[in-house]
Amino acid sequence: MKRNTLFAVFSVLLLVLLASCSTTANPDTKERTVSVSGTGTVNLKADMVTFTVSVSETRTTTAKAQKAANTKMAKVLEIIRSFNVPDTNISTSSLSFSTQYKWVDGEETKTGEQVSQSVSVKLEDIDSFGALVDMLGANVTGISLNRVNFEASDYTKAAEQARKLAYENARDKAIVYANASGMVIGRPLSINDGYDSYGAVRYTVSDAKMVNLEAAAAAGPQTETPTGLLSVTVNTSVVFELFY
Repeated sequence: MKRNTLFAVFSVLLLVLLASCSTTANPDTKERTVSVSGTGTVNLKADMVTFTVSVSETRTTTAKAQKAANTKMAKVLEIIRSFNVPDTNISTSSLSFSTQYKWVDGEETKTGEQVSQSVSVKLEDIDSFGALVDMLGANVTGISLNRVNFEASDYTKAAEQARKLAYENARDKAIVYANASGMVIGRPLSINDGYDSYGAVRYTVSDAKMVNLEAAAAAGPQTETPTGLLSVTVNTSVVFELFY
């Protein structure tokens, strides 16, 4: 009986001691962290271009308008393919038939049937883009060239480099905060991948009409299409440990 009493008293004292240790240890073992954001940007040069060519013809009947539009689009595609653009890089982006009207003396009057078609093109030989534009302008009348975008094929690699730069930028910020507070940073506890932004150069000629400039093109300078630099920007946020 005496032994059991001593064991019970010892157990109570042990529990009190453990509770006391736990209470005093909390302030010292509390996790200290710093949360920072980082940004990384990589510039790269465009090596391909995408654009759209549109044709539109209006005639008295749909059949006549379609024939005229098909003839013109066939010439456009012939020129595009002559620059070694594969059919996998050419796609129809729109095709429409519509009846056209106009208002005359307060009354709606039919003016004809219209057929329109647009094709989207990806040209991987960016250096030949100016020559392609000149050939279209010199050989096909009344087309529209728009939605021109200069792009880079190595975007994925550039994005990876930008992520590394974003992390390094976040780490540099964490070091500044740690030094200011008399601490040092430890391992990253969490890394949140933010968003990517791709700064593609856009060269837009909205509804620009390509006219027959064969004689002028032969005598004048070729079309120049400077691309500048493209940029890939990545944002991230990182939580680092802090130690005294």
